Amino acid sequence: MGWGSLAQEWCGLPFGGRIAPPPSQVPLAVWIAPPALATAGVLAIVYTIALHRVARQDPAAWRRRWAGWLGCVLLYAGVSGPLAVLAEGYLVTAHMIQMGLLVYGAAPTLVVGCPAAWWRAVWAHRVGRAVARRLTHPVVSLLLLGGVMAWVAWPPFLTLMETAPLVHLAYHGACLVAGMAAWWPYASPLPERPAVHPGLQMLYATVSALPMLLIFAPIALDTAPFYPYYAHAPRVFGLSPVADQQLGAITMLVGSHIPAAWLFVRGFQAWWRLERGPADGLAGAASGAPPPADSLTPLLEAENTQSG
Repeated sequence: MGWGSLAQEWCGLPFGGRIAPPPSQVPLAVWIAPPALATAGVLAIVYTIALHRVARQDPAAWRRRWAGWLGCVLLYAGVSGPLAVLAEGYLVTAHMIQMGLLVYGAAPTLVVGCPAAWWRAVWAHRVGRAVARRLTHPVVSLLLLGGVMAWVAWPPFLTLMETAPLVHLAYHGACLVAGMAAWWPYASPLPERPAVHPGLQMLYATVSALPMLLIFAPIALDTAPFYPYYAHAPRVFGLSPVADQQLGAITMLVGSHIPAAWLFVRGFQAWWRLERGPADGLAGAASGAPPPADSLTPLLEAENTQSG
């Protein structure tokens, strides 16, 4: 195996844009993609060593190590491995699952798994602060995520992405960056750059689901082959090209709306606690009893949010 083949496997294009053979004829090494697997392993080791050093000053960072490790696993699964084989050679559904793993899996786990000190270092740099401030703005992050997802709905771009390794890798990187920017308003680990108000989180979750509906609903309803690249691919699991694209579009619709619904409920719960906090505190003061700790927490968080 030459360096070109290794690079293609590492980028998630094991067939190099050529027509894939039947799955039974694909070697096991191609399914596993050892270069990408080794890269994910090295990344997890480096992450653990660096996190252990930070945890000396921030013990809470070490408790979030599982999120970082899960992020490394999801990066491998979303960029290479068996899903990449199925996505490049056989199924558009596998490609949609790849994007979902990056945007709704790897992105939030990496945002949470990276300690605040690392993010603070990014914000401390002048260029990093300028870029991060713009990308994590709720409106910009929504537009960025919608734009990244819209590109894959354009058949010529999908064909280019599945045949050009650098474009393929760059698009996956764009999915990861857009996902991390979109999750920042919910899961920011920086007290000086906190998550947005729970009411805005509910609005944000509602609006974030609309672009996915506009992009993928027409594909799910289409009864003709939409992606020429997959029209002549070997069929697996008994899925025709039309059934495959419909299943892929439905997968993205469901996969994007479930997190949005969960985030909406989570934002509503936080908003409800925030709204009830003052009333509970006044009731406790009138009765002569100190307010419970749970009622003070949302108030303190709201005060920190306004001061930040």
